[in-house]
Amino acid sequence: MWTSGSSAARSVPTSPPLAEARGVTLRCEIPEGRKQPLPASAFLLHIALRNLVENAVQASPEGGTVRIQCDGAVVAVEDDGPGIPEALRARACERFVRGTQGGDGSGLGLAIARAAMERLGGGLELPPSAGKGQRAELHLPGA
Repeated sequence: MWTSGSSAARSVPTSPPLAEARGVTLRCEIPEGRKQPLPASAFLLHIALRNLVENAVQASPEGGTVRIQCDGAVVAVEDDGPGIPEALRARACERFVRGTQGGDGSGLGLAIARAAMERLGGGLELPPSAGKGQRAELHLPGA
């Protein structure tokens, strides 16, 4: 079991220098004392979450916010960026596919996150955005 964001909190520390350099606020919105069964490989969950947080920071405008939330067996990362265009959504998790805003990424973050979650027996979903921001959902196994 992990308690109130400990897994999320361990994934976020790799991103503060990037977030700070871009003027992006990281906010972990997981209720205190919440317990959730942890998949067999916490390392794979960490990899998936870290990649989503880094992507969200890169997509967010200066002064934006990246939120990490947990609701049952779903861990979500939301940003204030432009979102994934509908025309690109179906291919967004393929290797070397990059968003339209350019940036420093190599187009591997979502592919790595999806592969890690599939290896865990879970999944990654990218719901359509309403024009601003993007939500990425990690569905833990057994959900």
